[in-house]
Amino acid sequence: MAEADIAFVAAAGAAGLALSVSAWAWRLRNRMLARASAADARQTALESRLADRDAGLGAFGEIYLGLTADGEGAEPQGEPADIRRVRAVLLGDGEGDLLMALVASAPENADRLARLQTQGAPCDFLARTPRAFSGSRAGPRRAPPG
Repeated sequence: MAEADIAFVAAAGAAGLALSVSAWAWRLRNRMLARASAADARQTALESRLADRDAGLGAFGEIYLGLTADGEGAEPQGEPADIRRVRAVLLGDGEGDLLMALVASAPENADRLARLQTQGAPCDFLARTPRAFSGSRAGPRRAPPG
């Protein structure tokens, strides 16, 4: 093989390698753009759901119920009028632990509280009562983790 033939074969090989690397890079770029687009769509959908949820929660007075180190309900935090209204609906005229009354108001609340206590999973509680709040509607409340 002459030197010119060797140079031609080397140049053809380099051109073929460059073409195949370019095709691979183009396909990789298209796949990454598709994945990024799908991730952006998922993020937009999640942000929309979060905004809807926050708007729904913002329509109600929020009451936060924390847990003490021994797993008991701490004093509720929030507007005093909202706390009085929730106590009146869940506990009637009696005294008691608001968190336990909330857990007893719906069966799924007990499971959510157990996951909060054992795994630290944040949760919402829904109060199901025989009568509605006067002047507002009952809605989900978020208990802070820990």
